[in-house]
Amino acid sequence: ETALWGALIKTPLIQLQEAAANSRSSDEQGWLSLAILAQTHKKNLDQELAALQRWLQRWPLHPAALNLPQELALLELIITERPSNVVLMLPLNGANAVAGKAIRDGFIAAYYEARSAGGETPSIRIIDTTQKADFIDLYNEAVLQGADFIIGPLEKQHVLALQRSPQLTVPTLALNYGDEQSNVEQLYQFGLSAEDEARQVAEKAWLSGYKTSLMLTPGTAWGQRVAESFSEKWKQLGGTLLESSHFSADKSYSKAIEELFNIDTSKQRARRLQSIIGRNSEFTARRRSDVDFIFVVATPNQARQIKPTLAFHFAGSTPVYATSHIYSGTASPLLDRDLAGVIFAETPWLLSYQNNTLKQSIDSNWPDNAGQLGRLYALGVDAYQLFPRIQLLSTNRENKIAGATGLLTLDATGRVVRTLEWAHIINGKITPLP
Repeated sequence: ETALWGALIKTPLIQLQEAAANSRSSDEQGWLSLAILAQTHKKNLDQELAALQRWLQRWPLHPAALNLPQELALLELIITERPSNVVLMLPLNGANAVAGKAIRDGFIAAYYEARSAGGETPSIRIIDTTQKADFIDLYNEAVLQGADFIIGPLEKQHVLALQRSPQLTVPTLALNYGDEQSNVEQLYQFGLSAEDEARQVAEKAWLSGYKTSLMLTPGTAWGQRVAESFSEKWKQLGGTLLESSHFSADKSYSKAIEELFNIDTSKQRARRLQSIIGRNSEFTARRRSDVDFIFVVATPNQARQIKPTLAFHFAGSTPVYATSHIYSGTASPLLDRDLAGVIFAETPWLLSYQNNTLKQSIDSNWPDNAGQLGRLYALGVDAYQLFPRIQLLSTNRENKIAGATGLLTLDATGRVVRTLEWAHIINGKITPLP
């Protein structure tokens, strides 16, 4: 039953509704209607509890009623103990102000949506983390002024400062990740981790039956971290990383791809042969043929050049998997045609526009930034969904929340792990992978 519920809660709402409409089994109907209510009311705890009580009255002898999924069984306790004074700590000036304001706006949009739906909402206070040099002083002031839950900070150095604290007296949901080796009680960490995405690419490729891979990443410290995450997970699963290369200002995409596919070696052999025979001869470079897929980490502009360059080097048919960074968040059919065929991880926020009234509202209010900063708005939305439910996730690692940034779980160190959905580009438009 735990496995069944885990599968149902991950199923898109529209698929659950279609299955319920076509179901003829009473037990099946009960499971589907329970999953539908959990997804429909996930933004409002009070409505979710009321819907659950109605479900229990209708299905008193259903297997799920006799043994409720834990996240539903704990609803009443969570509502009783939910925080009432929440402080949001974000940079609203300086280098990180754009990101901070997008997260703030997503959080506040989720707050007002819950309020308009009749849900009980907490008192919210917003603190600009750039107003004081010492973040810990600012944090302690928020605690002394009555905060019973703190969301933030965003800057990594501030998360590290919290990790160095002997203890935290208030539950805190940081919006970035600090040191993986350091774990502080009551500190939870949540962000848009590229490393998590890389590990999920490895799992997706392995489940697709692939065994050998190449990897192309930026020649930066960030690119190296993402590369290491993919490599470690891929080898752990049993896959073989045949070769990795990076591109940079000093190394073109073409040169990096030639190295990956041993095309540069093929050219060197041809030059040696020509020097031996003393004349030029017709030559077609050959690429290696032992590759199942290539993992690419790149920005949209980079990826739009990398994919055609792969085709130029006779590797256009090689499957390409990528992180969400290849997609800008804004529909650009003409530009994104060059990404056709790439399979990439993506947030539900950018894949469920038709059924997401909150996203439509944010896109309407901030049209200039909605696409570019979409994932950051989604992070703010999920921060609002997470703070009253963090106890639920920490009670049982199997518990999940279907969020705007992914399916959310909590690991043993207090890090929120996002499981993303999968997409590809068809006719220049982002489309969920079947």
